Amino acid sequence: MPISTKFALYDGETVISISPSDNDLVALLAVLPDTFDWAGVFEMLASHGNSEVRKAVAAKASLTLRSIKQLVDDSAIAVVKQLLTRHFDSIYPQLPTAEMLLICKRDPELALSFAEHFGMNGLHDETLRELLENHPDLLVRRNLAANPFVPDEVLRRMAVTDENDSVRNAFENAHGIKLDELTDSKTT
Repeated sequence: MPISTKFALYDGETVISISPSDNDLVALLAVLPDTFDWAGVFEMLASHGNSEVRKAVAAKASLTLRSIKQLVDDSAIAVVKQLLTRHFDSIYPQLPTAEMLLICKRDPELALSFAEHFGMNGLHDETLRELLENHPDLLVRRNLAANPFVPDEVLRRMAVTDENDSVRNAFENAHGIKLDELTDSKTT
């Protein structure tokens, strides 16, 4: 059902209804208090027809679980990016593996966030790690290789087998192990 926004002004005798433009609604969301008193409004606007309005909602901290679930599946990637950028640590534990995989396949910038956070705060999903380790985007693989929370055997495998020098160099820089030392230890 489409969301329509109207403000009612009442002076005790007369009611006047005002319909703000989408831009005005975005501006209003920017100044509304970010408290759970407004969570119902944010929840309704999470399904607004304009992605800029939904993006403004995604920036709020006081979101219901229903709002979060709706916004994480949003058709506009900018909305999903805003939501995960603002709430990554509180949202990813609620995402099933299939959802995380879809997000990482959908957008390399979001996959980069998962690569940077892998191994922290309970983010240890092996299927996700495999996707990130073999991700087509170089930055995703490089950030995973530089992440000290990734299991050693994965880091070593990436350092030796990744075809890109910058992925191997990220491993060397982050972990202080030279690749020739690593290759020697693997062969002996």
